[in-house]
Amino acid sequence: MGRGLSELQKTMLELAWNKYQEHRRMREEFKNNPKLLEEWHSIYTDMNYNPYNVPEKFKIVAKDNWLGFIGIEDVFIKYYGWTPKHEAHDRKYFSKVEIGNKMYMAAYIAVRKSLDRLGQRGLIDVNHSRGYYYLTSEGKQLMAKPAK
Repeated sequence: MGRGLSELQKTMLELAWNKYQEHRRMREEFKNNPKLLEEWHSIYTDMNYNPYNVPEKFKIVAKDNWLGFIGIEDVFIKYYGWTPKHEAHDRKYFSKVEIGNKMYMAAYIAVRKSLDRLGQRGLIDVNHSRGYYYLTSEGKQLMAKPAK
């Protein structure tokens, strides 16, 4: 992986890469299994379609996350080991009381600064107002290289 990246930045890139690959694998499965694609289309075209209430095997494609969007909360889980207090509509919420407000804010600032640095290097695009990020084409090229 890239030189001069912190462990936090490497974790962030790996999270985005894994999410991107997860969606690509599902699309490949559809190409190789027309019956699976047909099953998905029957669910998707159902009048009562709800993206939050689909069979587990279609959760990835229901999110339609072809860019591999990752939220800051995913970093909190993977890097800091925090457990969300509750989840709603693909968003995870943490208890600042349990974590500690100081610790939460320190982690939040560290993640935001790391995102900014990765963005400056052209490896990710960041949408701070929505709280997500995803790999750029340069980031995908970096992550596709075998580890040395």
